[in-house]
Amino acid sequence: MTSPFQFLNGSFKASLQDVDSVCLRLRALMADRLLASRDVFAVELLTREALTNAVRYGPEGGHVTLRFRLGCRAAVLSVDDEGPGFDWRAYLARPEDDEATGGRGLRIYRA
Repeated sequence: MTSPFQFLNGSFKASLQDVDSVCLRLRALMADRLLASRDVFAVELLTREALTNAVRYGPEGGHVTLRFRLGCRAAVLSVDDEGPGFDWRAYLARPEDDEATGGRGLRIYRA
């Protein structure tokens, strides 16, 4: 009997090229599940945003760890880098800047 869950777990050196590789593997993992294209897009967007932020804001030369589980009704994603972190609650409490060219990652995660 096959598991109803599919996993993608691992650690990689923080680089944007590796983010692309991980997202390709993620897309292939989801392709087997016959998910709606909007769901695949949403999961990949969230994963790409989280990984890109970990690469951009984690320490140079560090590593990024991804844990992804795709179940029957939900996807669970965890991304960690080796940086000190930040107060994301205070960041989300700030008013949105409609003119900003960045800084929307946490709002994407929330949505």
